[in-house]
Amino acid sequence: MPALSFLFIAVFLGANAYFAYRVSILMRLITATHGPVWSGTRIDRIPDRIMTVLMNVLGQRAVLKKKNAGIMHATIFWGFLIITLETMENFGYELHPGFTFEFIGPTLFSALVTLQDVFTLGVLCAVCYAFYRRLILRPEGLGKSKDAIIILSLTGCLMLSLFMMRAFRLVAHPDWYDHYQFISVFLRNTFLEPLALSPETAGNISSVFRWIHHFLVLGFLCYIPSSKHLHVLTAGPNTFFRHLDGPKGMRKVNLEDETVTSFGVGKITDLSWKDTLDLFACTECGRCQDACPAHNTQKPLSPKAIIADLKDVLYHNKPAIMAGKPEEIGPVIGAKVTDDVIWACTSCRACEAACPVFIEQTDKIYEIRRNLVLMESRFPAELQIVFKNVENNFSPWAMSPDDRDKWADNLQIKTMAEIVASGEQVEYLFWVGCAGSFDDRNKKVSRALVSVLRKAGIKFAILGKEEKCTGDPVRRMGN
Repeated sequence: MPALSFLFIAVFLGANAYFAYRVSILMRLITATHGPVWSGTRIDRIPDRIMTVLMNVLGQRAVLKKKNAGIMHATIFWGFLIITLETMENFGYELHPGFTFEFIGPTLFSALVTLQDVFTLGVLCAVCYAFYRRLILRPEGLGKSKDAIIILSLTGCLMLSLFMMRAFRLVAHPDWYDHYQFISVFLRNTFLEPLALSPETAGNISSVFRWIHHFLVLGFLCYIPSSKHLHVLTAGPNTFFRHLDGPKGMRKVNLEDETVTSFGVGKITDLSWKDTLDLFACTECGRCQDACPAHNTQKPLSPKAIIADLKDVLYHNKPAIMAGKPEEIGPVIGAKVTDDVIWACTSCRACEAACPVFIEQTDKIYEIRRNLVLMESRFPAELQIVFKNVENNFSPWAMSPDDRDKWADNLQIKTMAEIVASGEQVEYLFWVGCAGSFDDRNKKVSRALVSVLRKAGIKFAILGKEEKCTGDPVRRMGN
């Protein structure tokens, strides 16, 4: 085995060992968070979960919802999948000179080298567009990230090293499949043939660029666990463990469980393992922020920022978490995650609908609110009025419960109590709700729906004065 092969093995094993060490730390942080997981263990409906990974990770369906940025990202992603095969081939070459994937047959191999050549140019063009978008267009949601610039620079250099390696190899060692790498052939004909390099010199230069490619790939591997591109590893698992049904409710809590000493998220370790995986999966693309009505009306909340800030809180407490000293772990609310941020959320979940990797921002906000209200009695003064009204009047407003069915005056709508007393039957219960019962605009909606139901010949009834607030508004406020 050549001496360079031993050098390659040492570098390869060292890089992978460091990568494994960093990933092990991330896994320990995930398993150190012990909060309840919404929707069970998330290993149900395995075929559906596999399909959502295939569609949204390999197929990039969620990413492509945003056209230009989506095409850019999908090109880089698919390009890396194809080019990784060439990287593996180059690694094999270092262990056994002359190793190639030609054993798959001339038809498949020629298609493979063509795809690799095309996607190398595609990724390079996508990287150029990404630089243009970040440095020239600068959309607000994307923000500024030195990390992203480093990653894009590494990716661009990777593609250039591949083109240079191929072009010089075409001069040194012509082969039967050369004409399938037509972009690399163009580079050779245009820039290298006029230099009249000897095959030996061209071969040596090709080897230099092959090693540059090795170092860039292995350096990228070491950099990923501590960069924003950690989502390369975590987006797939996070998509697999996503909510499959898009729930709008909250995590349930058993207030009568006497073994529970704390409710909600007060410390970062009160998050669930899925919450922590969310923090690692964030791509920092800003789509959640662009969709957030609170952010778009100049409220202090940014769904993107709260995920990034919670990750910073996790890393800040990493020494205490790793040492198993829970008493030294600080509160979630602090310099970055503030009360104003937590109370600005409207609970609409628009951020979650926009997220290409299915992060669940709203649940984290709910749980932090729950801790503030139930454990610290710490909430805006305005909410005290809402809490009191729900307790006393069974609605968020100071309306008399006796007025709940006044919207239906003169409509001759029967209540369920009247239906039961008369022995009649109805098909549906029309749950009107607080807004439909008391808000002037929504009362018009209630009346209109009654008209529609009657036109359709549907038998229904209401609860009338027996109807009370579901409690959902105050639950979303943490009570």
